[in-house]
Amino acid sequence: MIFSDDFLKSLSHVNFETSILEALNWDEAELERLQKYLTNERPNTSNIEEVLGEISEEFGPSVEEILRKLFGEMIFKYNLHTKGQEIEN
Repeated sequence: MIFSDDFLKSLSHVNFETSILEALNWDEAELERLQKYLTNERPNTSNIEEVLGEISEEFGPSVEEILRKLFGEMIFKYNLHTKGQEIEN
């Protein structure tokens, strides 16, 4: 059986959201606060370690670890782990 990309993306999203909710003791208000924090309330910064440190302080180290994993997956998915343009022949 072949799964569509949309199905796998949705499954991944559900898995991360469930993990975060569990880390937040199933408090959906805290999940909403985290989502707002990530999109609106914190200053823009490109330093991922700084962002993860803020998350750890504000929402706990368990949430930070889950988001660290998610960011890691995104970095590889969008090929952001390479420096500059690398072309293989």
